[in-house]
Amino acid sequence: MSEPREEKTAGRSARSEKAVFRPNFTLSILYLIFFFFCYALLFMYPDLSEFARTLPPSTPLEEANAKMGAYAKSLIGPRLIWMLGAALATTALGIYSGVLPGVRPKR
Repeated sequence: MSEPREEKTAGRSARSEKAVFRPNFTLSILYLIFFFFCYALLFMYPDLSEFARTLPPSTPLEEANAKMGAYAKSLIGPRLIWMLGAALATTALGIYSGVLPGVRPKR
């Protein structure tokens, strides 16, 4: 009776040795988020820096932060689809070409 249990245990250990964790999907999502924030900075930085120059130096910090936040929200709306599209394209090209570390293309 103990022999079948040993065979099952041996079979399970052989399967568990073959199991390898490959976080391709998780890394792809992290790369997508990273590229999205990079493109968000690139798309919005020129307008935000110009707006910051127009603020008078005597503006209190809390008020200046509130104005910058409201202006940034108004900027992100029309550009959101472009930033997301650029991030998706960059991630897809990086995966396809094999440039991104940890994510290998399916072949």
